[in-house]
Amino acid sequence: METTTVTLNFPAQLAHYVGNEKLIQFQGNRLSDLVDYLDSKYPTFSSRILDENGNVRPYLNFFIGEENIRVLDGLYTKLENNDTVRLLLSRAGG
Repeated sequence: METTTVTLNFPAQLAHYVGNEKLIQFQGNRLSDLVDYLDSKYPTFSSRILDENGNVRPYLNFFIGEENIRVLDGLYTKLENNDTVRLLLSRAGG
């Protein structure tokens, strides 16, 4: 399996879930591989971002570059070396 390096861009409220790391190297090439890697390193990571069915919680949004994974292939979205992975909280209200 190939090694991929990505930059993480998480808001302060979520960055502590990954030890405030910014640059991650992991085995694999899909967002799901990254989530698995982060969960192996930070055991509560996936339970905080995924629901009981393994889907990204509705109030969280992953972006690869400028694209929301919900319009791509979800957790199966392919990652390339040097991609930026952003995790954003949804905002509600008026």
